[in-house]
Amino acid sequence: MPLLFQSFSIADFVTLINAFAGSASILFCLNYLGNDRKLPYVTMAFWCFPIGFLADFFDGIIARSTGSSIYGADFDSLA
Repeated sequence: MPLLFQSFSIADFVTLINAFAGSASILFCLNYLGNDRKLPYVTMAFWCFPIGFLADFFDGIIARSTGSSIYGADFDSLA
């Protein structure tokens, strides 16, 4: 029985980076609101946006050049 990660393509991993960056941005904003409005949380949240943008950009390029995968459309809609 093959492992789940063995069926992922490189574009799927880049999409997961995008999803992680978006989730991390939300968590940093929530930490900012819950921890006396400390500035480093907002700074980290804003740094997650360009990371997510670049991951989404390169995901599209990689997916078009290598073809689609089993999970590609599902991951892209989640991220």
